[in-house]
Amino acid sequence: PWVVAREAARARVERAEQEGPAGLAEAEAALRTAQEAQVEAERKLAEVLAETAEAERQYSAARIETEQRSLAEAHATKLRAQVQSGEERRQTLEKEVQQEQEAATAAEAATADIRRRCRDLRAKIVETERRLQKRYNSVVPMEDVVALRRMSDRQERDIAELRR
Repeated sequence: PWVVAREAARARVERAEQEGPAGLAEAEAALRTAQEAQVEAERKLAEVLAETAEAERQYSAARIETEQRSLAEAHATKLRAQVQSGEERRQTLEKEVQQEQEAATAAEAATADIRRRCRDLRAKIVETERRLQKRYNSVVPMEDVVALRRMSDRQERDIAELRR
């Protein structure tokens, strides 16, 4: 049995030696094809990675631009609200100023009316005093008038002291 096994092993070795160079050439060709395919796959992978990196860069730039636009829109909205609020406040203040001006005009008119009445009353007082002076000068002697005034002043002081 071992002789048969040895002969079978020899036959296999001989057959392998005869078929070996052809199989080796065939394996080397397959290896070269596989290596070329691997180089091509690595080249495509590098292209895909480069495209992916470029797409990610563009996406990041687009996100940044979108955020900037959102911030700008929010700022614009805030400014519009401030403008509207400022306009409303301006209108309110203008109404207040107009009311104050109307009140000032009315106060000036009332003051002018009061001054006119005061002038009229002063004129009446002067006229009344002049008539009284004329009446007392012609009827009552001057000493009596002076004495009456002094007495009137004393009475006013006494009344003021009693009130205290």
